[in-house]
Amino acid sequence: MISHMTHYLRLMIWSLFLLFGLMAGAQGPLDLPGAGITPESRFFFLDKLGETIREFLAFSPESKARLNISFAGERIAEIKIILETKGVDAKGLGVAQERLQINVAKAANIVESEKAKGKDVSALAKSIEDELEAKAEALERVFEEKEEALEEQEEDIEKQIKAARRAGDTAQVEALKQQLAGIKAQEELLELEEEQAEEALEAEEERLEEQMDDEEEALEKEEERKEELEDKDDDDDDKDEEEESEEDDD
Repeated sequence: MISHMTHYLRLMIWSLFLLFGLMAGAQGPLDLPGAGITPESRFFFLDKLGETIREFLAFSPESKARLNISFAGERIAEIKIILETKGVDAKGLGVAQERLQINVAKAANIVESEKAKGKDVSALAKSIEDELEAKAEALERVFEEKEEALEEQEEDIEKQIKAARRAGDTAQVEALKQQLAGIKAQEELLELEEEQAEEALEAEEERLEEQMDDEEEALEKEEERKEELEDKDDDDDDKDEEEESEEDDD
C-alpha cells in the first residue's frame, strides 16, 4: 500500500516538474521564458507549487541559485503580460514584482552562504551577476514598451480633444480629459514601479559584486603572501651564499 502511494507521489511530482519545465522553456519576446500562470489567475498557486518542487529537486546550491535567476526571468515575463493585458494598476503586478525580488535575493543569499562556508564563489557570483544584469535590461525594456504605449494613447486622446473642441462638443471634451488624466496617472505609477524594481535589482547586483571583490581581494593577498615568502627564501639563499663565501676566504 505504502509503495503504491510512494509511486503515485513520484509520478505526480515528475508530472508537475515536466509541465512547468515545458512552460518555462517556451520562448517569448525579449528572449524571456514563458510566463506560465500569472498572478492574475486563480490557478496561480499551481505555478508556485511547480517552482517549489523544481527548487526542491535542484540539490546543489549552485543549481538552486541558477534556478532562482531563471525564475526571475519568468517573473519579468509575467510583468510584461500583466502590463499589456491588465495595466499598471493590476494587483498581480505587485505580486510579480515581489516574487521577482524574492527570486533574485535567494540567488544572492546562496552565493553569500556558500562564501561563508569558505568556498570559492567568484565564478558563480560572476555568472549570476551577468545573468541578473541581462534580466535587468529585459525588465527595463518591458517598462519602456509600456511607457511608449501609454504615450501613444496620450497623443491620440489629445488629438481627439482638439477635434471635439473644434466641433464644439463640450461633453466629449470633458470625457476625454478624464481619460487623459487616467493615462497620466498610469504613467506616474509606471515610473514608480520601474524605479522600485530597478533599485531592488541593483541592490542584489551590488551584493554579488561585493562577493566577487572580496574573492579578488583574497586572491591578491594570497599572491602577495606567496611573493613575500619567495622573497624571504631568496634572501635566505643569499645569506647562505655569503656565509659560505666567508668560510672559503678563511
